[in-house]
Amino acid sequence: MSLTALIPYFESRCDAAGLTKFNDAFGTEIPSTILDNSYHIRLGDVTTREPLNQHVIVMSSPITILIWLKGYRDTASARDGAIALSRDLIKDCLLAVNRFSVDIKNIEFNNMIVEPLGADNDNIVQVSLGFNCVTVLGIDL
Repeated sequence: MSLTALIPYFESRCDAAGLTKFNDAFGTEIPSTILDNSYHIRLGDVTTREPLNQHVIVMSSPITILIWLKGYRDTASARDGAIALSRDLIKDCLLAVNRFSVDIKNIEFNNMIVEPLGADNDNIVQVSLGFNCVTVLGIDL
């Protein structure tokens, strides 16, 4: 089933970009020791897009990648570095040659948010990348 391939697929793309995985599957508090160049992947509510027949349904699965970067001299450099990294990661995630090898039918880029991690620390940037993944679930196949 290609639904199980979603998180490993995005992990492989983040790893290829040189980011370090934050391993807590449901955690929201990332330790300060791994804040630089780290990522966390969240799977949203999986929904049915369309049933093709009684044996196959098409599913829509939102994925959010959170990326943390730190160590910039000023906020403009932090923002620009985060945007450049995000651009390259988005392109890599959307490459058909990458996703077809793991049976993901389509990946749609939805949104990007670049912001400081907290109001008291603008040296750490958090990037949120939103994707929608289309997969097919075969029933009784």
